[in-house]
Amino acid sequence: MPRSVFEAMAQDEILQIAVLSLFCGVACAALGERAGTAVAWTKELSQVIPKVAGCSMSFAPLAVFASMAAIITARGLRIP
Repeated sequence: MPRSVFEAMAQDEILQIAVLSLFCGVACAALGERAGTAVAWTKELSQVIPKVAGCSMSFAPLAVFASMAAIITARGLRIP
């Protein structure tokens, strides 16, 4: 059992994350309009996360190039 939600996310504990999401969804549905702020915040966050992922993926070619350059610098062109 993870100590926190963030630990479960960091360790890829999908079952704990899914159960927590289910409980949060049921609680929001039970609260109705009183959970409006939490639901609106979640909707806004779901728009931000793909943008952050897209920005990080745009740096992926640079990271691969830097990794290859470091390997070639350390071991030369003859890599066994």
